[in-house]
Amino acid sequence: MLSPIPKDEFFNALLQSYSTYFDIESNVLIGNIAYAATAAYHSRSEKYVLVKKAKLWAAETNEYVYFFVTTVLDNALFLSLTENVIHATLKKIRPHNEHMCSHMSLLVIADQVDPSIYATIQQKKYRKNFLFSLHGWTSLRIVAIDVSKRCIITNKDGNEIKHRLKKLLHKYQIY
Repeated sequence: MLSPIPKDEFFNALLQSYSTYFDIESNVLIGNIAYAATAAYHSRSEKYVLVKKAKLWAAETNEYVYFFVTTVLDNALFLSLTENVIHATLKKIRPHNEHMCSHMSLLVIADQVDPSIYATIQQKKYRKNFLFSLHGWTSLRIVAIDVSKRCIITNKDGNEIKHRLKKLLHKYQIY
């Protein structure tokens, strides 16, 4: 059996993987929850003809990531984290006709994830459409990493993050 990986070492490697494209802020207090870090990514794409004033279309994409490090992730903590992330992110989103999507991502690194909440994590969904999706949408991605068992638990939307971090997860033998 593999020994547990140091969660601080893994957290620093995870943060490093995000630092290329995201603006990172460490030790952030949101409401009554202290996050180890938060990260924000903003992208704007547009297509125009000849001059920028003749714009055909524009699309803005955002992602807000909340990193939380703990010893044990149980149901009560999980529910308070997800509600806090949803509430904090909805305050940041400014929907308009060029807003495509804003993803909110919760990454929890724990020494132990209570096995009784695996199904809760996997089934957790949140999606909000703005003006019938004409002004974009937002969705919740969840990734919980149990460093003692070297396993990763995600919701359906969180699988995208799992694939993005495949190289890092493989390095630490997390499956």
